[in-house]
Amino acid sequence: MPNHEYNQNSYDAVLARIDQKLGSIHSDVCEMKASHETMAHRISKLENFKYYLMGAIALSSVFFHYVVSKFKNGA
Repeated sequence: MPNHEYNQNSYDAVLARIDQKLGSIHSDVCEMKASHETMAHRISKLENFKYYLMGAIALSSVFFHYVVSKFKNGA
């Protein structure tokens, strides 16, 4: 007659716990990958905004310098 008592150190119990932990790790890794993709997208948008802002500041400073030089020369 087989023994049907639960043994937490049996191979089946240990493998079940390992499988459960691997499933948890897998879901955590998937969440981190998704978070990484959204973060990379946000960083890309911020970098593009930075370059557009630098261009706008450069253009406005050129325009301001042009206006100031016209007033100094007595336009």
